[in-house]
Amino acid sequence: MARVLDVRRYLAVAAVSLLVVACGGGGGGTATGTTTGTPNLKGATLTFSVGSDPTISDTTAYLVVKQLRAWGATVTLDNLTGDPEAVRTILSGQADAGFVAVSSIANAGLTAFGPSAPRVDYFMVGGKNVSNISQLPGHTFALSNTHGLEALMLGALEAKYKIDPAKVNIVSSGGASVRGAALLAGKIDATFVHFDGWITLKANAFNQLSAVATDLPQLADSYMATTPAFLKAHPDLATAIDEAWLKAAHVFETSQADWVAAAQEYTKNAQPDADVIAAWTTLQSAKVWPDDGSGFSTAELQYNQDTGTKTGSITKTSITLADWTDTTAWKAAVKAVLNK
Repeated sequence: MARVLDVRRYLAVAAVSLLVVACGGGGGGTATGTTTGTPNLKGATLTFSVGSDPTISDTTAYLVVKQLRAWGATVTLDNLTGDPEAVRTILSGQADAGFVAVSSIANAGLTAFGPSAPRVDYFMVGGKNVSNISQLPGHTFALSNTHGLEALMLGALEAKYKIDPAKVNIVSSGGASVRGAALLAGKIDATFVHFDGWITLKANAFNQLSAVATDLPQLADSYMATTPAFLKAHPDLATAIDEAWLKAAHVFETSQADWVAAAQEYTKNAQPDADVIAAWTTLQSAKVWPDDGSGFSTAELQYNQDTGTKTGSITKTSITLADWTDTTAWKAAVKAVLNK
């Protein structure tokens, strides 16, 4: 799954951040001992495919792979060219599950069975003349468009902090990297950027106005999803994958050293350790991958369904949680790993 990113990646199958779990031509094997939180996956064969090159933001997903291997599964991780190919692979039956944005799950007829990136990595950043979110009135705020996810986030934060939307000057200014550059150049006063953009702006003495994952923790980037048929045929494997996710999230929450080592292993040391440590510190401060069993409640799922419907990314005219979610495996994993 690529990182919690630009609205374009949230809104459409062609722009979804995705990680696919495939089981060699529709296989998968079995999982035993899932009630203990340390399942036996000997004989299970899983292939994970991600619709992007290895990136730091996919490190937690890579840790899922490592955990499944530690439990005995034979796991392959393939990086594909683009998310649409990964989605096609799931739908064709060549892949069994994936880390998929809400809109893609709902629109494609897949079933979400656990969190992937249950919170977004957006940060609201202000220029040097906007040091607090309460100072937004009278200033220019840039969005990629005025009707998508970013606009919804801005509206929610304005409501949370009791800011009059009519007093904030909204302009359209491209994707997150474009807006970050515009903020750096002093052409706008505030905007949303992703964690890497915030790291750059922070180094240049810009101001964090909000960590969206902290202020709007119910807003998700993606969930783990599969076909209804795979979930019905392999419920214990789904539980084991959820358990692996909880273990991976715990590494993220508790061990900088292990998470950074995994990031460097996955990306083949594409960036200096200092940059990866900065990424972990920034993401961890926003609790993007919580290890406490949160991120996949009925209320959170409903919020994201409503968000997708409101932004138009979910195109089905009539949809309920039963159409695209199943919390059974997740609840079993939380009970086994966290005793909740």
